[in-house]
Amino acid sequence: MRPIFACRKHFNYKIMNNFRNIGMLTVEQEPGAEIKEIKSSLDAAGESYEVFSSQELKKRYPELSFSSHYTGLLEHSAGILKADKCLKVLQVKSDFHVV
Repeated sequence: MRPIFACRKHFNYKIMNNFRNIGMLTVEQEPGAEIKEIKSSLDAAGESYEVFSSQELKKRYPELSFSSHYTGLLEHSAGILKADKCLKVLQVKSDFHVV
């Protein structure tokens, strides 16, 4: 069996090859309790984000419609995992220890 650190490194590399960074926009009515929680988590993780007022949302995303009492948060590091390909990595590398 390969050393665990090599397995993790290879596993993480394979999974991250199946990650597509597209960001994620969360929008909610003010005062934005959920956005405050997300912001706190992102701050703790050192991740970047942008917070938008209602006017900024309208300017940045003119194709979307928001009333005047909404706020938004764009997570720059969010994205999607290609689940079918990630599952295949797990199936092919079944001798790896997933922690």
